Amino acid sequence: MEPGVKEDFGWPKKYEMPASMLAKYGYKDMHQFRNWRWYKDSAGGRCLTWAPIQIDIFNCGWARPSRYRSGGLDYYKNHDWYDNAIVIYEYPMAQGVARASYQVQTTTSAGGGYFEMFMGDDGTIKMSEDPSLCSIWREARATQVRLGTT
Repeated sequence: MEPGVKEDFGWPKKYEMPASMLAKYGYKDMHQFRNWRWYKDSAGGRCLTWAPIQIDIFNCGWARPSRYRSGGLDYYKNHDWYDNAIVIYEYPMAQGVARASYQVQTTTSAGGGYFEMFMGDDGTIKMSEDPSLCSIWREARATQVRLGTT
């Protein structure tokens, strides 16, 4: 294994399941059972496991997007699904196009790779389940808005 590359989830040998039971539930072995997110016959990879929660926020505000993505098997060579992915969603709107991005990196547990950003002419909102990553920026040229008025 390359330096810095971590192993997939393991399991205590005393809890190893018999091959017949694993096969009954569609797993080829304990490795696939413990690391199910990475296999096409049991999950949709990181983007389909974690992204839908965040992407629902985008979809609540805008119409159905066209999608662009980039990713690869950069870290875990024995998985079916990408371990790194960056997705850009484009939402057609009357004023032009709104874009949202989603990324998932192999280092998401370190806190640097899981956030969503809504960027506009007047500012940006950065959201994450990690409060230390959440921020709001207002552009200096932003339009003055008073709350409670239309």
